[in-house]
Amino acid sequence: MLDPNEQTPLSLAAQYGQHRIVRTLLEMGKPEVDVRDIREQTPLLHAARSGHEAVVQLLLDATEADPNVTDDSGNTPLSLAARYAHEGVAQLLLKSGKTNINTHSKERREALLHAASHGWETVLKFLLGVSEIEVDPEDKEGRTPLLLAARHGHTTVAKMLLETGQVNPDAESKKGEIPLIQAIMYGHVDVVRLLLAKCKVKFEAKDSNGGTLLGGAFRTLEEIARLNRLEYVYISGEYVERQSENEVWDKKVKAIKQLVLEACNGEVTSKKRRYEEYGESVV
Repeated sequence: MLDPNEQTPLSLAAQYGQHRIVRTLLEMGKPEVDVRDIREQTPLLHAARSGHEAVVQLLLDATEADPNVTDDSGNTPLSLAARYAHEGVAQLLLKSGKTNINTHSKERREALLHAASHGWETVLKFLLGVSEIEVDPEDKEGRTPLLLAARHGHTTVAKMLLETGQVNPDAESKKGEIPLIQAIMYGHVDVVRLLLAKCKVKFEAKDSNGGTLLGGAFRTLEEIARLNRLEYVYISGEYVERQSENEVWDKKVKAIKQLVLEACNGEVTSKKRRYEEYGESVV
């Protein structure tokens, strides 16, 4: 029996965490535990996405359930557990001994990439403790866990990854993205400080437009800061855009400029050279 989404009673029960119903259905005659609905979701995928640990355990105990099954986007139960911070589900899946921790999805987003991107520290700590895990995988765009953590400002996650000694802090994505440059662009002061202590800063590196990567990063930072200072005031029957003070972003820009200029010492000694390379705003 299927509903309009082609879900069986087992699939619906798993999705909503009804572990007693799931147990009853399994005891009644071993229904197809890997049957797919219209979105290619199986009962185990539903349960993992929603964090229903009791249901996950029941389905794993049904030996036919495949813990490496993928949905229409290539997500596995483990990658979904990592994406939505369900550490308990991730533990159950790996404890089963049947889960491939390094399974590649269509988007090449393994569990570790999801945890790093979303800043789930406890999930990341657990995954890094699994000996078989690939610590520095890449997604389909060539982005590593460290790059994603830097881009989204997850300082503790970035530190955890660097402390493994198994990640390349200077790795570039297919688009030329670098962890340090991403942290500068998006105003993540603590990540910038962390990476400047670990990275080989490529002061001469050029972007696709012929300018320097650092110069482009600072221009993006300044633009994001400008947008965060915008406010709209209703004057004479219309809204007028104007710049306001934004102490948080002003401090971020100032701090990052100072950190990078300190890193420039010995590399770039001339004020004129700094002006040419990184733009007036950095001097």
